[in-house]
Amino acid sequence: MLTFLLVLIVLLVGFFLKRIVVETVSISGYRQKAILITGCDSGFGYDLAMKCLRNGMAVFATCLTEEGCENLRMQSGDVPGHLDSFVMDVRFEGDIAAALEHVKRAAALINKGMGILFCVHGIYGLVNNAGVTCAPLPDDLLTIDDYKRIVDVNTFGVIRVTHAFKAMIKEQRRELSAFGVSVSAIEPGFFTTPLVNKDRLKKMLDNGWNKAGEEQRRQYGEEFLAKLKQCTGMFLERICSPHTEWVIDAYFHALTSKFPRARYYVGNDVLFGFLPLSYLPSSVADKLLLIAAHAHGAPKPCVLS
Repeated sequence: MLTFLLVLIVLLVGFFLKRIVVETVSISGYRQKAILITGCDSGFGYDLAMKCLRNGMAVFATCLTEEGCENLRMQSGDVPGHLDSFVMDVRFEGDIAAALEHVKRAAALINKGMGILFCVHGIYGLVNNAGVTCAPLPDDLLTIDDYKRIVDVNTFGVIRVTHAFKAMIKEQRRELSAFGVSVSAIEPGFFTTPLVNKDRLKKMLDNGWNKAGEEQRRQYGEEFLAKLKQCTGMFLERICSPHTEWVIDAYFHALTSKFPRARYYVGNDVLFGFLPLSYLPSSVADKLLLIAAHAHGAPKPCVLS
């Protein structure tokens, strides 16, 4: 028993020493690296692009709209890094192919005013940040297109972009695991961003409700929708953290640390809620989620009332 405790103490000390000492070591010359970030119109992507630019990095920032690109250009006028923003929709392979050719041409030589930054072989890092959500409605009130949109952007979008640009990363690193390229997953909880804006989600609820079939709407009732809006708003007010910089710091650490983590769990709701919940048996986790839903006033369909 004593031996077990000693081993446990040594492991814990080693873990925290790694976090405090080893993980603070940054790669050399990261201020002269070029990176590509998707989904930079707003939220985490926009904030990360600005942080990298403030640290002197060259940033290829993709946006869904030209307005997003122009806003980035306006806000980055006096930062030391170099910005190249352009429109790219991760759902379309044609957009990604055009973006790849653009980055290949631009990455070789970037004029920074005070001098020339040579990114001779490619880009150093890729951040697959672009993502979407759907209305928080029951499955009865969702369509197959709602699911397709989520998967097309959040899953296949990541795969498309990674497949297109990983060759440039391999050229830069000369070494994906066998090539010495680290892959990190950033897993944030709920944060105050445009993606989970309360008014935006209420509008999405209305749109989803209007698209649902007449029979489904009859089963759930208008009161269900009204209570769901109220419940969603209260939930977001309670759980959403304003500290979006925690997520940006995790992204930045993954890009610049000599010893990045494989996974970054960001947010108190993840660390003390969702992560522990994921280790519980499904029956226990389901029961706890049901209790939490009732505690937050989750509505029931009117046919069950």
